[in-house]
Amino acid sequence: MTKKHKLTIFAMCLGTFIVMLDTTIMNIALPSIQKSLSITLSDLSWALNAYTILFASLTIPLGKFANIFGKKGFYLCALILFAFGSLISGWSQTLLLLTLGRILQSIGAGAIFPLSMDMAISSQRKVNRGKATLIVGITQGSASAFGPIIGGIIIHFLGWRWIFLMNLPIAAVSLLLTIFYLTLPEEKVEKTKIDWFGTICMVAGLFSLTLFLINLRSEGLSLFMLALLCISILALFIFICYEKKMAYPIIDFGLFKSSHFNMAAIGTILGQLLLVGFMVLMPTFFETIFHKTALQAALLISPSTFMIFLLSPFAGKLMRKIRPYYLLALGFFIISLGYLSLSFLKLPFNYIFYSICSIFIGAGYGVIVGPISVLSTSDFKGSRLTVSQSVIGVLRQLGTVLATTLFISGLTYNLSLAKGLQDYISSFTSLYFYTAPAALILALLFLLLPSQFKK
Repeated sequence: MTKKHKLTIFAMCLGTFIVMLDTTIMNIALPSIQKSLSITLSDLSWALNAYTILFASLTIPLGKFANIFGKKGFYLCALILFAFGSLISGWSQTLLLLTLGRILQSIGAGAIFPLSMDMAISSQRKVNRGKATLIVGITQGSASAFGPIIGGIIIHFLGWRWIFLMNLPIAAVSLLLTIFYLTLPEEKVEKTKIDWFGTICMVAGLFSLTLFLINLRSEGLSLFMLALLCISILALFIFICYEKKMAYPIIDFGLFKSSHFNMAAIGTILGQLLLVGFMVLMPTFFETIFHKTALQAALLISPSTFMIFLLSPFAGKLMRKIRPYYLLALGFFIISLGYLSLSFLKLPFNYIFYSICSIFIGAGYGVIVGPISVLSTSDFKGSRLTVSQSVIGVLRQLGTVLATTLFISGLTYNLSLAKGLQDYISSFTSLYFYTAPAALILALLFLLLPSQFKK
């Protein structure tokens, strides 16, 4: 691999790192932002959720637009837009400006995520494409896990505004490296018109679905929420029926004929759900029960984060000797052990035992993230490769939203019944007790998949 090819992969890693980091880094800054801008947490949630909702809604159509207008130029524009949104968010003095900045960030992120993997692969010689897939995939998988830790450190030493402003120099480096080193020798621009009707149906469906999932725990099944769900189902149904008749559909449904891609899709959404379930609850656990600072809470989940970083490359190399579905089974089994162990936490609190649990969860996710990345590309090329990564991006965001909805809803209910300190601890640990069997079932499913799915 030449210096040019290495710098191209590095540029793509930088781009995908900052967009995935921003899916989780803001969560730990909420109290600081709330105090600084003098706003309620309920109002602030709009700025937080705007990124997730639009990221999930726009990733697929923006990936399609990149195939039409040219991937490199589209990526550069998206990177500039993301950086501009970060600047507005970092300098914002009002909730309106903060939300606007997050919206601009999400639009840029929706294009950066699929194109970073696509262009990292397409710019390499065939012999190096597997390595490029692993490197960018590991970056995608680990960036969101690093969000709480990096956020906690930045907030403690620099203040909350720098969780956004730090994106500017990283985006600038990615921009310059892309301009000077990225070449796409096999790129073919699609000569087709933009399918506006299909785009509107899909965006409306995903937007409504994501908004429904985010607000379900606070709104319940109100009339408005049921309307959102109906709009989502109807819009996505119309989209699927309409696109199947199109010569150049936004989503090539042939993707789902690949057993490898289907395996990656399942692993993506459920793996993200299990990871975020830990990353969201445990900082809240330490801050609420043991009155830790945001930095201390972030550092206490670092064992899992560093295990993801350490094991991901190793798991990728194991794919040469072990079939990917066995690795997925192993990863989900290790996560189930970590979740089950967490359910036994009680007073007096044993930090060594907790750290071991955290290591198990990080190790499990580290084992699955490499195989998922390789399987999701599944030897796709051109526009199909872009669309495959767009779909994976949507599933990753939906996994995050599902985790937040399910775990926070369960926690809220449990806390309403708690009376003493041990009850409060059990409010958290009981969620892991009930989730551990689900992770174990996933492991068994990947282990016992029918033979035609293993091909």
